[in-house]
Amino acid sequence: SKIIDFDSAYFAIDPRISRGVGNFDRKHRFVMTNVWDLPLGHGHSLLSGVGPTMDRVIGGWSLSSISSWASGLPFTPTYRGPECTQDVGRSAFRVCQPNVVGVVEITGDRHQWFTSTGGQSLPAGSFDPITGVVGPGTPVGPWQRPGPGQIGDAGRNTLRGPTFFQADLSVAKDVPITERLAVQFRMDAFNVFNKVNLGIPIAAVDTPKAGEIDFVE
Repeated sequence: SKIIDFDSAYFAIDPRISRGVGNFDRKHRFVMTNVWDLPLGHGHSLLSGVGPTMDRVIGGWSLSSISSWASGLPFTPTYRGPECTQDVGRSAFRVCQPNVVGVVEITGDRHQWFTSTGGQSLPAGSFDPITGVVGPGTPVGPWQRPGPGQIGDAGRNTLRGPTFFQADLSVAKDVPITERLAVQFRMDAFNVFNKVNLGIPIAAVDTPKAGEIDFVE
């Protein structure tokens, strides 16, 4: 699937700047639900000849699970707030997107999920008051600070966070009381594989913690 929408910031000024994939967009999502009645005891293929007492012990068992696997959520690369304030002001509608001038790799490392500046600040751009010419700053890695009054071309929600996977398992036992009445004992285990699902990384490309993931979904 693909969700395209607009962020409220800057929409009234230039909708193209705020256009991108939705914050909750996941490119791929797979969900499997299954229930398996174990073939044990009377009327089943295994141990069908056991006595009534043993049948109450081994019969009536079932396994069920729900497994979810999905692509990572998108996020927008940004640069430091103070520098952004110098470039575009303190408006609530400001957009702090840098320029992309190189290849940004998704490393898969929770300590630095994507290529950053290595903690270096992005040098400021230039403005010639005589000619009115505005120029971007010197690149650091694949990132560049836009010129004063400019918004970078990194784009909204152009990077992706970690994927999501979780499997929940249930074991149930039906104990017949009468022909029409039964009691069920059930045990549920959530995230049975104990998979850590990481959240969105720190999106500011020019901070010491750029790309670090310090929380889980």
